[in-house]
Amino acid sequence: MIKLTCFSFDYKLNNSYIFSKLILKLLLNLKLIKLYQMNYLAHLFLAEDRPESILGNLLGDFAKGAAKEQYSTAIQQGIELHRKVDIYTDTHLIVREAKRSISSERKRYACILIDVFYDHFLAKHWMKYSSIPLQYFTQKVYTLLLQQQNVLPDTLRQILPTMIQQDWLTSYQQISGVEAAIARIARRLKRSEPLVNGVEELKVHYQEFELGFEIFFPELISSVEQREFNQIN
Repeated sequence: MIKLTCFSFDYKLNNSYIFSKLILKLLLNLKLIKLYQMNYLAHLFLAEDRPESILGNLLGDFAKGAAKEQYSTAIQQGIELHRKVDIYTDTHLIVREAKRSISSERKRYACILIDVFYDHFLAKHWMKYSSIPLQYFTQKVYTLLLQQQNVLPDTLRQILPTMIQQDWLTSYQQISGVEAAIARIARRLKRSEPLVNGVEELKVHYQEFELGFEIFFPELISSVEQREFNQIN
């Protein structure tokens, strides 16, 4: 069970909101929080076109702290990119505004919901950002994961057959896929009743979230391509 899922580290100062990267880093290092990121498709898309990078960018949600030391240097680099993408995303103004749009009932799960919603918009607008079809990309990922099962954490290895059979990554294109993804997450969380119907937040704010994503995601891609994340330690 996951006891702690997501927090918003916004501090109000002079009527503005400031996200403290240093505080987030400190809490993560002290293991006082466990961020539960769910934007698998985005992380896989942002990985370099190398097996080790793809694996590392997916494993970032499973290999926390010292656990990453068991992997090769190339995979660790992918895990590190994953971490920096998460920090960039969580500190971005558009993402923070999107999380503030989530109703008070589900505010605790805002970061999870926005992660899943943004994977939906990436899947929906895939051909704006990629030269290969989504179906081809996801099958490539599934094939790699099957070939590299020996390096996967038990949690990921156990869900892999279901992930492939139900084609989780491609299913994000549909609202029903988003709903199913949220239901899977809710089953792993305590007191997750408000999260079960979290797809309603997407339906209510669909245009707002979609517009925000279409501004945010190209900026994220640019930052990754220009290696701007090197300044995030």
